[in-house]
Amino acid sequence: MTIFSLSWILFCRFRCTETYPAQTELELDLKVGDIIFVSKKRDDGWYKGTLQRTGKTGLF
Repeated sequence: MTIFSLSWILFCRFRCTETYPAQTELELDLKVGDIIFVSKKRDDGWYKGTLQRTGKTGLF
């Protein structure tokens, strides 16, 4: 018997509509029009993603 395990990774892309200055080193410093590639939605409501403009990964 063969068992296959598949894992799918789904990435979302968000465009920033408001400026958000990072409050900690863990957060992204966002400007209007920035594109963020989202890799995870956390249970606490924050998202983890990579800012296209800088390549930095962080929370927003």
